[in-house]
Amino acid sequence: MNIERFWQDFHLNKRDFCQIKLTQPDFYQANLSGFNFSNSHLSKAKLIWADISGSVFRRASLKSSIAIWLQSLWTDLSHADVRHSDWSCANLTAANLEEANFLESRLAGAVMCDAAARWANFTKANFWGAVANNADFSEANLSQTNWSTAHLIGAQLAGISASWSDFSKVIGVGATFTSANLEGSHLKQA
Repeated sequence: MNIERFWQDFHLNKRDFCQIKLTQPDFYQANLSGFNFSNSHLSKAKLIWADISGSVFRRASLKSSIAIWLQSLWTDLSHADVRHSDWSCANLTAANLEEANFLESRLAGAVMCDAAARWANFTKANFWGAVANNADFSEANLSQTNWSTAHLIGAQLAGISASWSDFSKVIGVGATFTSANLEGSHLKQA
């Protein structure tokens, strides 16, 4: 499918785009809420100021995407490939991120309250200043991540692998770190 065909279908109120392939699609400020992009290939997508709330991106490829200021409430990104992406200041409230791959992604300033991110891979991700209150990162890979100044109030971090990470100045009142691997991590003023 090409981008022109996508926009034609969009204007015809089509909402199911499973298994489509669009290279570098530009969805700047687009309202894609409630769409189904399961198993789609959307690498290098531009989702700046877009709204994908309630959409399904299960097993989709969003590798190297730019989604700054994205609205993504209650979105299903389970098993999605979001490696090497910039999702700074994205609102991922109550999003399903289970087993998603955010390797080396930027989530600085993101809001991830109540997100489900069990078994996800965030290796070398940057969460500087993120707010992830009551989020569930159980068994996730958070190795070599930067959480400096983040809020993790009430977050579930049981069984995480977070070796060599920066948790300095984190506010984590009520957070659970049972059986977490924090070897070599910085916890100064946390």
